[in-house]
Amino acid sequence: MFEKLDPEIIERPSKDFPIQLYDLKECPNKLYVIGNKKLLENFSIAIVGARDCSDKSEETARKISYDLSKNGVQIVSGLARGIDRVAHEACLEAGGKTIAVLGGGFNNLYPK
Repeated sequence: MFEKLDPEIIERPSKDFPIQLYDLKECPNKLYVIGNKKLLENFSIAIVGARDCSDKSEETARKISYDLSKNGVQIVSGLARGIDRVAHEACLEAGGKTIAVLGGGFNNLYPK
């Protein structure tokens, strides 16, 4: 399945590797990118949260993501159900750009 996705591999210290990731305590050695890798250069804010969340939490995450996206901020989240899903949806509804980070990698996709 992974091979069919044909990801581009960006390794450290490639010029395409996002500079902001170098500040992480455990910076990855490589990224597998599907889609527009130029989005990795944009200012982004991560919105992540519980998979089983309250309606109020979803409403809050949706408003924050939508408002940030309307103001040109790119949203990064985990692509799981709950807050992550809401953040991506609201960003797209606002006409924004979003990046999904797969925490388990391609060999352990969640949600399936």
